Amino acid sequence: MYIWNINSLVKDIKHRTLTEDEKVKYYIAYSILIMFAFGVGAILPYQTSNPKSHMLVIVANMAITVAGIIICNYKNKQIDGIDFIERSVLIGLPLLIRIAVFIFIFNIAFVYFSKNNYSFMVYIDNGIFEFFFSVLLVSLYFGLMYDAFNKLSQIKEPVGYFPKKDMDIEID
Repeated sequence: MYIWNINSLVKDIKHRTLTEDEKVKYYIAYSILIMFAFGVGAILPYQTSNPKSHMLVIVANMAITVAGIIICNYKNKQIDGIDFIERSVLIGLPLLIRIAVFIFIFNIAFVYFSKNNYSFMVYIDNGIFEFFFSVLLVSLYFGLMYDAFNKLSQIKEPVGYFPKKDMDIEID
């Protein structure tokens, strides 16, 4: 795995020498770093009431993300073992949009209930709720992603289709 040498990485991409497993390692590292950057950015300069609990949320979501990527990659290997990153991005976009709509609706309700001083808002506006709500959303995302890969495994390939790994096979 290249961390600093981008030229060698680009050369390996061009020559298609990276395996799917190596690509998954890049995907996991990229996902963790993005999550860490956004998470730390949210608590600096200590915008949350409890930065320690916020870091716990970040670490839990990183663990769920790594586990989710590994499980979905395992399911992809059961299908045909190709195009995992591409499939994850393509399937993940509509999933993120659905979850974003859910969060948007939740936030509207949150603002409405807090402006009207509902008593249960005390329970929602704390670190424990933030932790479980965040973990639920990330788990939901990867659960739906796994379900999509499972559905993908049930679809029959079209007649005459050759996966990329079989393109070099000569047919007489």
